[in-house]
Amino acid sequence: MNKVHELKILNKYFEVVNEGLKTFEIRKNDRNFQVGDFLLLKEYTGEQFTGREILQQVTYMTNYEQKEGHVVMSIQRVPISFGFYLNMSEKEKAVFKKIINHIHLYGTGVRDISNTFWEIIDELIEQRGLTESEQQWYMEFWNED
Repeated sequence: MNKVHELKILNKYFEVVNEGLKTFEIRKNDRNFQVGDFLLLKEYTGEQFTGREILQQVTYMTNYEQKEGHVVMSIQRVPISFGFYLNMSEKEKAVFKKIINHIHLYGTGVRDISNTFWEIIDELIEQRGLTESEQQWYMEFWNED
């Protein structure tokens, strides 16, 4: 199972990661980072956390030409709803996966299952902002399993 690493990131670096301009992190590998792990980058001013966070996935790693014990990680932004997914129980994840597969394949207009199920879908789409591109991201993520 992929780990989630909570890391401080100075606000000047947070901004360029948030804008998609900085797509890598250089860190001391004291956490045994692995490709597929998630980095929850928490904006830090040097004195306090701002409350802003970005979730990224490690897509590639190398220690080439780095200080001893350090790695360069290529990172890719993941949907904001994925943090919600990571905190679910295994049973909830299985249901969530079925919901997203159903939405992706048939759209939200097909209501051939229980109302409770669709209430969950509606909440995910409205409250979690699950866009079509996020649905696609989930489909690709699950196809890698």
